[in-house]
Amino acid sequence: MNTGRNMGGMVVLIVEDEPVCRETVKTILSMHGVTVTAVPDAEQAVTALNNAVFDAVVSDIRLPGMDGIMLLRHIRGKNPDIPVILMTGYSSVGSAVEALKLGAQDYLMKPLEDPDRLLSALWTTVDRYRLTQRNRSLQEQLKLSEERFRALFNNASDMIVLHGLTDQGGILKCSEVNDVTCRQLGYSRKELHALSLLDITEEDHRAETSRTMKELLSQERITFETVLTSRDGRHVPVEISATAFALGGRKVVLSLARDISERREMEKTIAEAGERDRRQLGHELHDNLCQDLTSVTMLASVLQKSLAEGKAKNLEDANMIHDLSKRAVTFCKRLCAGLFPVELDTEGLDTALEQLAHNQEHLFGISCRARCEPGLALPDRSMALHAYRIAQEAVANAMKHAGARNVVINLTKRDGHTVLTVEDDGKGLPTGSVPLQGMGMHIMKYRARMIAGALNISNRQGGGTTVTCTWP
Repeated sequence: MNTGRNMGGMVVLIVEDEPVCRETVKTILSMHGVTVTAVPDAEQAVTALNNAVFDAVVSDIRLPGMDGIMLLRHIRGKNPDIPVILMTGYSSVGSAVEALKLGAQDYLMKPLEDPDRLLSALWTTVDRYRLTQRNRSLQEQLKLSEERFRALFNNASDMIVLHGLTDQGGILKCSEVNDVTCRQLGYSRKELHALSLLDITEEDHRAETSRTMKELLSQERITFETVLTSRDGRHVPVEISATAFALGGRKVVLSLARDISERREMEKTIAEAGERDRRQLGHELHDNLCQDLTSVTMLASVLQKSLAEGKAKNLEDANMIHDLSKRAVTFCKRLCAGLFPVELDTEGLDTALEQLAHNQEHLFGISCRARCEPGLALPDRSMALHAYRIAQEAVANAMKHAGARNVVINLTKRDGHTVLTVEDDGKGLPTGSVPLQGMGMHIMKYRARMIAGALNISNRQGGGTTVTCTWP
C-alpha cells in the first residue's frame, strides 16, 4: 500500500451496500488516518451529508433505492465542489462515464484489487478540493479587504490621490482617486485619471509643488501647502501629506490633500482683527497723542520766545521742553507708521513703501530706496497691506539678520502679475538651507498666500538676498 501520503484529518463518507466492500474500503482508509463514515444506501448518505462536513464521498453506482447517479445529482445541487468518487463494476462502465459528465471527480473499478488506486484518487481529489476551497476563501477575504479599503478610501474626509513618480521626480498621471477628490474638484474619476497632480494645481503654485515632490526621491514623507484648481476654476487651498513607497517595481506616491479653506479664512480673520487693532492704535496715536504733543511743542516755542525777551534764567528749561516735545512727535509719527502705514489709505502702496524706505534709512543709517512703477494701483486695500508687511519684514530681516548696508524695494508689473522684490547686500542664505524657518519668514509666506501669491527667497547674484512675492 501507498504510505507516502499523510491523510490524517481527512473526513470521508463511504456509500456501499455490500458489507464486505464497505468494510474493506473503511479499513484501508482508516489505516491511513482517514476519519470514515460508512452507510449502506443513498438515503442514509443524504442524512449524513446534512449533519456533517466531509472532504469527499466514495459511493457505489448501484445502490438500493436511490442509485449513485441520483445521489451525485443531489450532492451537486447542494455542494458543487465536494469531490465524489464512484465505484462501478464492469457492467456499469457506461454509467461511470455519465457520472463523470455530471461532475464526479473519478471512478474506480470493482473489485478494488489495488488499494493504492483508491488512496491516490482520494488524495488527488481532496487535495484539489482543499486548494479550491482555500483559493475561494482567499478570494473572498481579498474581496472583503478590497471592499473595506474601498469604503475607507472613498469615505475618507480628505482628498486622496495615488500617482507615480519618475526617477527624476516627475509627477505622473493619477492612477487612483477617491470620491472626495471627484466631489470637491468637480471632475469624474475618468477625467482625473487623465490628469496629473500638477494639472490640477493652480498655475502659480506648480513650480513649488514640483520642487517639493522631488524631495520624495530622498525621503519617504513630506507635508506642504499648495492650491488646487477645480473643474469650474475655483481655487482650493490644501495641505498635502505625501508618502512615497514602492509598488510593482516603481515608486508611487499617496497624497492626502486636506481642504484648508476654512483654516485660511480663520487665519485671515485673525490677521484682519490684528490689523484693525493696530490701525485703531495708530490712528489714536496719530490723532490724539501727536496732536497734543504738537500743541506742547508750539506752546513751548512761545514760552521760549517770551523768556528770551526778559527771563533768561528759564530759557534753558524752555529749550529742553521744546526739544523733548519735538522728539516725542517724531517718535510717535514713526511708531504710527510702523503700526499702520497711513499712506496706504491716503496715497497708496507706492507712497507707503517710499516712506518705509525713508524711515528705515533714517533710523538705521543704511541706504534704503524704493522704486515703484508709476501708476501701479492695487484694487484691494487688504492686498496692499499684506504686500507692505512683506516688504517691511524683508527689510527688517535684511538689517537685523543679514547685516545689509544697502536695501532696494521694487514694485512693478510683469506678465500680468504684480511683483514685489526686496534686495539686500547682506550675508545671504547658507548654501543648501531651507529659508522659511523663522517666524518672520512664516508670516511673509502666510501673507503671500492671503493674496493668492507665491513667495520665493533666494541668494542674490553677487551677494545678498532677494525676496520676491508675485501675485495676480
